[in-house]
Amino acid sequence: MSFRKTITNVGDAQQPVAADGPLRGPPLNRSVSGAAMTLSSLSLVAVTAMLASAGTKPFPADAANCNLTTPPSTAGEILQHGDVSRVFPRLPDMPKKYTGCQVLWLPGSGGFVLGGFVYFERGKAVVLYSPGGDGMAELVCRYKGRRLTDGSIDRCPDAEELGIPSMPAGCADKLIVSDEDIPECDYK
Repeated sequence: MSFRKTITNVGDAQQPVAADGPLRGPPLNRSVSGAAMTLSSLSLVAVTAMLASAGTKPFPADAANCNLTTPPSTAGEILQHGDVSRVFPRLPDMPKKYTGCQVLWLPGSGGFVLGGFVYFERGKAVVLYSPGGDGMAELVCRYKGRRLTDGSIDRCPDAEELGIPSMPAGCADKLIVSDEDIPECDYK
């Protein structure tokens, strides 16, 4: 019996899952942020509906990367349950005093669908946002310092979990076919 390395529970530590086949997914010492888990927990149907009903965003639309609709080729990757999500910009590529959005795209039929945004001001994450739709309520979480100042404590991740770590572009494909840990594919 082999074990597939993957994330098994939203918000929990990664656990090995028995599977027939090669090792797949991020090694067990890697984790996905609360922001990514919160945004990726939305159903694809709801995310698709969100795009059609997106209203006013709770951050300046003209801020860096806040108007992206598709992931750039250099977008980071998150491998979860065999699915690949994309993130741009990657945390290591963001300047220390970055003002703008980090955007998450989820896998959808024929490509990626917009999942949500983390908005940064002068290097500090201040808003987690995902528009509502298809029975899903809009999600707006506002932070000041390390405190949630606006939003549901049940739906908003802790401030320390904002900012979405990802692997460099191309790592998901490498990990899917490899039985080895690939150091350059660590989540950062």
